[in-house]
Order: sequence, then structure tokens, then C-alpha cells
Amino acid sequence: MDNLSSSRVDAWLLTGATGLVGRFMLAELLRAGHQAAVIVREKTTASMGARIEEALAVFEENSQFGRPRLLAGDLTKPGLGLSESDLEWLSERRLGVIHCAASIRFTAESPDGEPFLSNVAGTKYLLDVLAKCTVESFLYVSTAYVTSRASPDGSALIAGPRLETAVARGAIGGNDYESSKIVAEQMIADCEWIGKKTICRPSIIVGDSQSGYSSTFHGFYAPLKIGLEFVKRYGFNEAAGTWFRNQLGLNESDKKNFVPVDWVAKAIVRIALKPTLQGSVYHLTNPESTTCIDVQNAIQRSLAKFAEGNGPPTSSTGEFREQLGVYESYFNNDPVFDRKNTQAALPDLPCPKVDVRMLEMLGDYGIQANFGWPKPSAQIPPYAKMMLMLAHLPGVNYSEDAELLELNLLGNSAPSALHFVRIAGGWVPAKGGFRGEQVKYRLTTTAELLAGCISGTADTSDISHLVESGQLVFQGNPNTGRLVFINEWVQDLKLIAPLRS
Repeated sequence: MDNLSSSRVDAWLLTGATGLVGRFMLAELLRAGHQAAVIVREKTTASMGARIEEALAVFEENSQFGRPRLLAGDLTKPGLGLSESDLEWLSERRLGVIHCAASIRFTAESPDGEPFLSNVAGTKYLLDVLAKCTVESFLYVSTAYVTSRASPDGSALIAGPRLETAVARGAIGGNDYESSKIVAEQMIADCEWIGKKTICRPSIIVGDSQSGYSSTFHGFYAPLKIGLEFVKRYGFNEAAGTWFRNQLGLNESDKKNFVPVDWVAKAIVRIALKPTLQGSVYHLTNPESTTCIDVQNAIQRSLAKFAEGNGPPTSSTGEFREQLGVYESYFNNDPVFDRKNTQAALPDLPCPKVDVRMLEMLGDYGIQANFGWPKPSAQIPPYAKMMLMLAHLPGVNYSEDAELLELNLLGNSAPSALHFVRIAGGWVPAKGGFRGEQVKYRLTTTAELLAGCISGTADTSDISHLVESGQLVFQGNPNTGRLVFINEWVQDLKLIAPLRS
């Protein structure tokens, strides 16, 4: 197994693709042109395709890349709930696996509930499925805190730096989340059929270091979120930041280890793709921890922008502490993490320093995004919108081996045809033909599709018979350029007839 190379991997199987780290990693893999498959749970609120499009939308403002193969499944079910055809697809390929899916619940709802259901049972079910596959490498995304506790109740810290070594048998987690990760790591270490085993252990993950973007809000965001509720209720003054820190029981000199999600994802994918880096343990931690006074100042600056007044009263101490109790183990003074393996593997990929300025930007983003709830409407790129529409049209079933899709649009100003090339399982716009090969599938006016470029003053009653027949008619202002046309047309479209299931 020592001579494995990335060229021997036919496809990358990724779990947790719709999570924060997972979506960044998926974008990294697809941007580099790798074939990927993702296990996505079906939900009544959004289709698998829509969830992946929403996850990737933030990465495609200036570039376009392919799409992964979607595997409808559930990590908490035996066999992952995968269909026979999907299991066969996996078994026919040499796989590289990045297991990122996890529950981050700190306190177990029951002995068999979360986080153990996803993190322990889910890992077992994944390993069981992979027993019938060819797995060249397996990378598990754990947490740097699996090696930090020593006392039976998980409160006392181990002395000295935490080493980049296998977790010790009988290790104790500071909470149920850490304990579940310890069990999963040991389960993977004992597995004999998954090729080279790599463990990546990030510390506390925060949002994107450049934009502040995040899709989930835990860790650093917890006191900010709770603090914002108190600010709205009681107001804010200069002493409020100190009050919040005191409720956490932190000293000004205590430190927390934060890592931006964009760096974590780049580091994991870099390690996964390079065979010589596989088979080790990596602490994806920050060489410069952030002092709690800096965390306090960043939270204070963000909160100060949203309220004024006298600040939270001391009578609210019990309520504040109760809300933060579930996160308390994460607000201990962080240990020092050995990162020699990480430094040697990624000398040209330094971790950004998470200082007051960055934390304030992250906090501002979290507040402005209302900490992700309600979830904003997916900002899907225009061409992806078109592909989602095509996928749901009645009577449209292009085959798996189709390499080119041609869409003919009606209307005086419309181009004669628009071409879409299949890349990594998805359709992306392409200029002209596809390497001169014969078109394997065409959508024309004879198919169950009619995309009409109708002027804004058109009488919609004239197309009522088309609507009744289940065809689609869009209204927009076309442009002469092919890709410009579809981008502007789809972006500004007004759906006259709803999609039919």
C-alpha cells in the first residue's frame, strides 16, 4: 500500500458535503477537476441537487466547475441507506474517501443518540459499506481536542503539548462530542480494508478568513449569539464585554485556538491528494492562539454596533450561564498543540492569524446573517438554475453516458442553440460543440420543453395552451452573446408556469 498515488483514485467519496468544512472541501476537489461523489440525505424541504447547489453557490461567482455524483443516503442507517445501483457504482471504482460528516452535539441526547449516532454508528456503517469497495486512502476529519483531557470527568487537561499521534486507548473526552470522535478514530485505526489512514484534527473552526462567510455558527459564535440576545434586551456599554467574559470564567490571558474554514479545507484536500502525506496524524491548528481578551474585544465591537444602553444586569447571570453551559468545555484555556507533521506537510500553506480584526469581521457576518436562521434563499448561479430546471422537466431523462446537451431556445433574438458539457457528473455551459463529437442527446422543440424568449409586453394569454400542456415559458430580455444571453436571461427570468413534478 506504500506506493499508492492520487492517479490510482477514480473518484473521491465525500461525506458531510453540505456542512461548512465539507462544502469548502467539495469546492476544492471540483475546482481541481476531480471526480467526486457525495452522500446526501434526502429532505422534504429541499432536493439533494438544490442542497448541493446551495452549498457550492458561494464558490462560483468568478468560476464554474462540475458537479459531484449524488448518492441518496443516510449515515445513520445500515448500508448508509444507499441504493443497489449506487453501491455498485462505488464498488466499481478505486476510491479516495474523506469522511467529514459529523454531529457536533456536545451533550448526548441518549446513549444511542447524537453525537454517537452519527459519529460512531455512522462511521461503522460507512466502514461496512467500504468493505465491499476498493479504498486506496481514507481521511477522517476529527478534532484536536481528542487528546486534551485526563481526569475521569474530562475536566483536567493533560500536561504538555498534544502530540500528533494516534489517540490513546481509554482516552477521555471533555464532552460527548469529543468522546464520540475518540471512538471513531479507534474504529478507523482497527479497520483493515481502507488503505492508508489519515487523521486530520482541526481546532475550533470559524468562518472564511477573507469574507467572514459561514454556514454554521458554533464555538466562537455561541457567546456572541447569546450576547446579542442580551444586548437586544438590556442594551450595551463598555463594561458589557468584561461582564460576558466573566460569565465564561475566562482570564484575559487564557487562549483559544481558532482556524479559518478556508484554510482547513485547503489543508485537508492537499493532504488527501498527495500520497506521500497520507497515513499520518495532523493537527490543523493555529500556531498563534488568540487571547481571550481579544475574543472579548471582538465580541464587544460587534455587539456595540447593534445596541446602546446600560448593559446586561447582574441579575441575568444565572440565565446567561445556563445558556452557555453546553459550550463550557470549549471555553477552557486551550492546550498547546504539536503541529510538526502539519508544518512539514504544508510549509507553503500557513494558517492565517485569527486576530481581533478577523474575529470582528466573523462576528459581524454572523450577526448580519442572523446566525444562519432562517436560512437565506440559495444564491444559485444562473447556469445552475437552468440545469436544475432541466433535471425536473417531464420526459427529460438524459443518459449517464451523455457528454453534450444541446438546448434550442425559441424567439427572434435567441441564439440557435446553447451547449452544455458534462464535467464530473454535472452540466456546465460550453461554447460550440464538444471536441467535434456527435451530439448524444438533444433537447429540441419536440421534447417536453419550450423555453420562449418573450418580450416584457407579451400577452401571456397567448401562451396559455403551452402552460396547460406542461411546457415551460420564461420571460426575459435576451442578449446576442450565447453565455451572456443565458446568464442574464436565467438570472432575470420570471417563471410564468410552475415546474411540474
